[in-house]
Amino acid sequence: MGADKNDRWWLLGAMGAILGVILLDETAVGVALPTIRAELGLSEISAHWVVNIYLLTLACLAAATGRIGDIIGTRGLLTTGLFVLERRQWYQDSLQTG
Repeated sequence: MGADKNDRWWLLGAMGAILGVILLDETAVGVALPTIRAELGLSEISAHWVVNIYLLTLACLAAATGRIGDIIGTRGLLTTGLFVLERRQWYQDSLQTG
């Protein structure tokens, strides 16, 4: 029973970290929104759609990956997802500096 309790705390910590990453990513969209709006010539309503589409995509992917996690296991899926997120950020940073 002790190992089960430790697994629960690990899962709570991992989910908290993931939520932090998602909030950070959502904040980046909010900060970039004025630039996106200016460069694409979007109206204020269209700019709100950018945020809505982002959040809808995120929600759909969260539901899909939740189901995949049920099927193949959560630990491997979590590790893979965080690795992909980190690599995407690294790639975006390399595009900005290069």
